[in-house]
Amino acid sequence: MPLSLGDLCLQASAILDDPRQDRFPLVQLRRWCNEAQREVSRRSECLRASTTLAFTAGDQSNDLTSSVIRVSEVEWQPTGDTQWYPLQFRDHRAARPIWGTHQEITQGIPELYWTQGYPGSTTFTLHLFPTPSTAGTARIHYYRFSTDLSVTGSADATAIDLPAGWEDCCLPWICYRAMQSARESSRAGEFKAEFDERVGMLIEASVRYVDEPGSMVMDDWYDIFDDMF
Repeated sequence: MPLSLGDLCLQASAILDDPRQDRFPLVQLRRWCNEAQREVSRRSECLRASTTLAFTAGDQSNDLTSSVIRVSEVEWQPTGDTQWYPLQFRDHRAARPIWGTHQEITQGIPELYWTQGYPGSTTFTLHLFPTPSTAGTARIHYYRFSTDLSVTGSADATAIDLPAGWEDCCLPWICYRAMQSARESSRAGEFKAEFDERVGMLIEASVRYVDEPGSMVMDDWYDIFDDMF
């Protein structure tokens, strides 16, 4: 069952031996929990999402959502079509030899994409090439930042924005920040080491949320005897 913000703060208070939140008020614990969520989602890229961007004919770029950490995959669907066309990523510099002097004037069905700017800024944009000759939709798969929860108490029943079962990654971070504020550097270091260990485990688990092989590669001896008959 997902762990709520309120339950997580109560657990942190118990670990810190501060059940009445005299030393570390709940509002501060909630702020540190938001910090923990962002740190975990940024380092592990465990949160995955998709969204769509509408393009009109002749438009080459569109703004990406501010929650994007990194784009994973982009697909294109012309308006009125039922097919989704996978686009290949090309770094802007690597794509220059492809379009030459026709980056903006060549139009057709997009085949490539690149990004400009950086996550969280108003200039983080998705670019397509060739420029769409008809209106269409780009579907973007991406790794996202966690969503901050209210620190006023109104979100205490809301689940932590991390994969179910991994919400307790936030606990050692909250305790680490509490010990930092209390100038207890030794205990802060212990909690930070625990946090790093838990995030490391999540990174290993979230590379793929399945244990099936991505592809089968036959070795040099495969089917060698069939060739003899």
